[in-house]
Amino acid sequence: MKIETLPIRLWQPPRHPAFLFFLLLPLALLHGLGRDPDSDLAAAWLAQGLFRPLGNWAFPLLAMVLLLAGVMSWRHLRRHRESWGKPALYTVLEGCFWGWLLGPFLAWLTAWLPLERAPLALWSLDRTLHHWAAAAGAGLYEELIFRGFMLGAGTLLLKRLFHSFGWGEGAASLAFGLALILSAAAFAFAHAFGDPRALEAQVFAFRALAGVFLGFLFAWRGLAVVAYTHASYDLFLLS
Repeated sequence: MKIETLPIRLWQPPRHPAFLFFLLLPLALLHGLGRDPDSDLAAAWLAQGLFRPLGNWAFPLLAMVLLLAGVMSWRHLRRHRESWGKPALYTVLEGCFWGWLLGPFLAWLTAWLPLERAPLALWSLDRTLHHWAAAAGAGLYEELIFRGFMLGAGTLLLKRLFHSFGWGEGAASLAFGLALILSAAAFAFAHAFGDPRALEAQVFAFRALAGVFLGFLFAWRGLAVVAYTHASYDLFLLS
């Protein structure tokens, strides 16, 4: 049976699983190369905790699995003759563009609302490689957890739940709105792992609003764009 694949278009961010994995692979490898056991990046800390029982073998084994999956994804794209070079470049550039705009946007919100401006994540790193690795880890792990899983999968589950209650046309919008609020709140709360001020009202609200913005961007432009948006924002912040 022939498997039809979704067309990759420059004006629409590619969402095919093979393309998505291939595009996110550099963030995973970059974060692993510059990993820092003292990093207080919330979601990256949680993700790293899954591999701590493996000790020093954790990163080499993970890197081998990721590279193997990356090669398989590349072969899939080649086999189906899908154009991926330019779409990949435009996706990364679009993510950097939104990441560059996110700082002024949050500064404007801070001036308009009685909020205290704070970065989305805090690090105390000295070397440039660690800066890049921390930003890559934030873009990858936090967006996978809070946007890809909590917002994406949460919306689908809530939509089915509301439909089971007999709710009609408004079920999809309500499901997305509720999942958006919950994922943004969880995103803000997760930073309490590394920031002692994360649960203060103004700081928490600031990060929750940032989570709402990233959630809308995820729904509109896809996981790859929002992952590079988050990574580039944090990189600009740390530079």
